Amino acid sequence: MRFLLRHETDRYVANGVSSGIAGATSDLVDELSNRLSIMSVSQAPESIRDRMTIVSTKTRPVDVESTLEIKTRAASRTLAMDEVFPQLWLSQTPLLVVAYHQQNRFSDVKLHNVKKDVCDWESANRENLRKLAFLIKRIRQVVEESNGRRALVKYNGGSAVQITSGLQSRALADDLYSIWDELKQNECTPIPNRSEHPGIEPMMPYGSMSNARQCERDPDNKPAIRQSTGAIGTFTNTEGSASHSEIIERGLRYGFRRIIRSMPTRLSDYHSLCETLRSRQVDVLAGRSLRDIMRDMRQGKDDWDPDERRTIAGFKSLARDSAFRLLYALVLDLPGVSDQNMAFNATMFVVSHRRIFKYKTRRMVREAFEERFLISRNQRDGLNKWPIGDSPCADLREDAEETTSEEELYYFDSDSS
Repeated sequence: MRFLLRHETDRYVANGVSSGIAGATSDLVDELSNRLSIMSVSQAPESIRDRMTIVSTKTRPVDVESTLEIKTRAASRTLAMDEVFPQLWLSQTPLLVVAYHQQNRFSDVKLHNVKKDVCDWESANRENLRKLAFLIKRIRQVVEESNGRRALVKYNGGSAVQITSGLQSRALADDLYSIWDELKQNECTPIPNRSEHPGIEPMMPYGSMSNARQCERDPDNKPAIRQSTGAIGTFTNTEGSASHSEIIERGLRYGFRRIIRSMPTRLSDYHSLCETLRSRQVDVLAGRSLRDIMRDMRQGKDDWDPDERRTIAGFKSLARDSAFRLLYALVLDLPGVSDQNMAFNATMFVVSHRRIFKYKTRRMVREAFEERFLISRNQRDGLNKWPIGDSPCADLREDAEETTSEEELYYFDSDSS
């Protein structure tokens, strides 16, 4: 079995690695030390938002034996080599530079030849690597038997690996494709604009003020069907009309959080959908208990690193997927959620963190909890401290989500690797 492995590298030695590495790399250490000493830790610049990136290659290929990895840490945090060896083993990087900074200045820079250490790590973990090889072989067998011989492999913790078909359905409505087909037939046909076709309204991004106004007109978040006929076709908003099969397929492919986004805010619909998931033997919980779900949801919170003096982003996608697992367990009245106090704590965490969990999630989880248990007065008072609201418009204005990903973009330096 052969693999094409893509990885990044921080730097390389121009003349390669000689046998006398101590003398050959002394200049390298001095140069790195000088460069790092004049560097400081500051806020990362805003990421480039351009959709197109042009890559131009003007240098010769670099031998992997000449590459090195640079790891930076605060002086109060020692680099755990066991955390680095798997990365170095995969990339077969022979050199490691560890630089420690204090008060925003790099003063301690060390170079390590880790080739032998990586070999020792491989020998010590031979049994785990053998299991990894068996898992990859099994995944390959499953993919070969699937439609199109393409699949998406996803692991969210626990004891299960999800493998879904890689065949993708059409991303847009058929009427939009028909418009483009007509344009392709006549290359001289200009791109339609609003002045030529006044009946067609411009498309607005998700989370825009246009959507917010639509929510105010429709508090129950039931999307109104809007049709505007013009010379080139018909536009119809069909959000919410997807079948349970389509919604489940979307959730298995992109994460269970997408199911909540695609479903209407009616708990009765979730009863039908969750029963469908159970009848299809979809392992939604993946061996997780209610305590595990609570732990995963807490990973969505941002954290503050006092040494680095920066915010470390939480895993919001994991937290939102786990919120659906909680909803699934409550709706189906699974034995794992029989502890009312623990279920209440999990529900309180969801409804009280509106920056992590959006309107639909908070509302459905609370309704499912109130349906599942005969809640006490104190529990109801606690839930009422965090009102869900009548519509998701406030969420749209506060923290508009991308249509392709719910995860914010953050810059990570080598401290995070």
